Amino acid sequence: MMKECRVMRYRALAALALAALTALATRAADDAVPGREFSAMFRLKDPQGERQMGATLLLDRFTSLEEAKSLKEVLASQGQYGLANAIRGRANGRLRLGVMDYSLDLAVFAPTRDGFYVVVVTTRPIRFEESQEGSDSLDYPFGVITFALDSLGRGEGRFYPKSRLLINEDGTLAAQQFAEGEGRVTDVRKVR
Repeated sequence: MMKECRVMRYRALAALALAALTALATRAADDAVPGREFSAMFRLKDPQGERQMGATLLLDRFTSLEEAKSLKEVLASQGQYGLANAIRGRANGRLRLGVMDYSLDLAVFAPTRDGFYVVVVTTRPIRFEESQEGSDSLDYPFGVITFALDSLGRGEGRFYPKSRLLINEDGTLAAQQFAEGEGRVTDVRKVR
């Protein structure tokens, strides 16, 4: 029961974040691009403890809101793995953690009243143990990062290292984190 409550809380938080992007999809996407490089602190609290690490998000290109809407239709008709196959290898950017770069498949932004809202979705690497054991985490093939930026290029958000995407009854998207492990993205700063 406790795990179910946590999952619902995570889903609600993610739904609020991703609902903003879905609602903004009707606005014009030709507003100024929010930036291409961001520094941030990633903070994760999970059963292994609390950790934090500085990171750089390098976004080479943004997927248009219209294209993102069509990918939502892929999710509705083909499920998690259909969407994973549709976005895998798009290389909209990279997440740099220390000296390691991780490819980011999809980056979408939408203008807000005083800044921008950014959603990054990527297919996550599946660990050998997950595959061998047939872990339930295999049904959570994405990593999701969401953050809002103000007009000065500062902001914060959330990240879901093992998640799946869902379409709510009202048509909004939600990220559901596997078990515990939702993280916070803090001190987001636009570098360029």
